[in-house]
Amino acid sequence: MSAIRGILLDIDGVLHISMKPIAGAAETLHILEQQGYRICFVSNTTTYSRASLVQRLHAIGLPLPEERVITAPVATANYIRQHYSGKRCWLLTKGNTTEDFAGIQLVESDADVVVIARLVTNRR
Repeated sequence: MSAIRGILLDIDGVLHISMKPIAGAAETLHILEQQGYRICFVSNTTTYSRASLVQRLHAIGLPLPEERVITAPVATANYIRQHYSGKRCWLLTKGNTTEDFAGIQLVESDADVVVIARLVTNRR
């Protein structure tokens, strides 16, 4: 078996719950970095841009490097850039994820590509 060179960590529910850091999360990240592991972070959030999410995480003591955070909008925008370069894109989203689509022509009609993101809330 080959040595582990990198780790993918989900953010929501692994590093924090409702923007409250899980005990030991920051310390664990520090230890993993000290041990030489390359860590990237993933989140299925669809309402915050990557920069906004990282800023919120920094505010609760989780200093994640922005370039190592992949969100659903970031992955979607990268897919569009790779497979639909130059096409017009209509974003049907909430929040400020528009900034993750830099370099993509955004329109509100007559689109070649439509991105729909849904905000899911827990109702108790």
